[in-house]
Amino acid sequence: MRSYAPGGYHAGMRMWVRPFGLILAAVAAACGTGCARSPAAPSPVSLSVRLEAPGVLTGSTMTATATALTSAGAYSTVVPSWTSDRPEIATVSSAGVVAGVSPGSATILASYQGLSASATVTVTLNVTGSWQGTAQLESCDGFGNSRTCGRIAPPGTAAHISLTLTQDGPAVRGSLDLQTVPPPQLGPPVYAVRYVGELSGTVDSAGVLTLDGPTRRLPAPDLSVDAGEIRHWSTRVADGVQAGTFAQAFPDSPYTPVFTGFIRWTGVSLRRQEERAAMRLRGSPRRLPGARKIDPTPIFRSIFRPVVRPDPDFSDPDFQRASRSRIRCAAVTRAGTGMFRLASMTMPSLRVGTNAA
Repeated sequence: MRSYAPGGYHAGMRMWVRPFGLILAAVAAACGTGCARSPAAPSPVSLSVRLEAPGVLTGSTMTATATALTSAGAYSTVVPSWTSDRPEIATVSSAGVVAGVSPGSATILASYQGLSASATVTVTLNVTGSWQGTAQLESCDGFGNSRTCGRIAPPGTAAHISLTLTQDGPAVRGSLDLQTVPPPQLGPPVYAVRYVGELSGTVDSAGVLTLDGPTRRLPAPDLSVDAGEIRHWSTRVADGVQAGTFAQAFPDSPYTPVFTGFIRWTGVSLRRQEERAAMRLRGSPRRLPGARKIDPTPIFRSIFRPVVRPDPDFSDPDFQRASRSRIRCAAVTRAGTGMFRLASMTMPSLRVGTNAA
């Protein structure tokens, strides 16, 4: 029989447990300094907003971005909540797309994790495009030769105006084409004169367009000479229409830079052509005033008539041997805005069996 010393088995266990506890304590002490938990992600400490451009035109868009500075000193792009303090001037979507609504200034605000930042956007009236319209003569005076106004701009003269504008913010550039329309009258001939020029100016927050620039006179399609300049073009732009006044200043002679002759125009009324085209595309003949829905079947039956020219002799053996005949069709279709003629449409695959009326 085996015998154990006092304390025998349990004493042996204590001899093993004590060194193992010492090892665990050493490992825990070592992990206290070198085995700490991973640090938390850096938190944002400041926020900034950047606009794609300082301003935007009405009807156009641009992008706003938000950048956060973290506690680790790094910058990162974030997705904040976007708002506009004046949505009637400019709106902003949840993706940061800023859209110009009407002229003025608005503040775009970004909020992210308790931080906020903002930027100011200026909205300018969009006047780009092709404008066409008329103006009326107000006065013509100051010319050394009194017959000049009578020959070029007598009372009752009008003007056809075509103006093409480009824009960079409030700065505007334009190409002008002006042709006088003299009134019908008896007596000495009155000349229709055409002027072209390159203008520049600005459009302000109130929608007033101002332009100036030199012009050239076109006495012939391939010949132009310097002829004064456009001064004080001032039109108010609203709802796709320009309305206002301007003047033309002319020197005494090509060798004298002193401007003494003036033609003043009033009643300027120009309309943006793109908007008129868009209105026609959006419209429907059935929605036009006085329009009524019609059945086009009788019209097509009456206007699509095959006509054989010259009238053939169906008893002619040569005609009988012809397996195909080219038939001309004169077709006229009527649309809401005019007539369209389809001329000389050939149909070689049809066999002619009888003469069409």
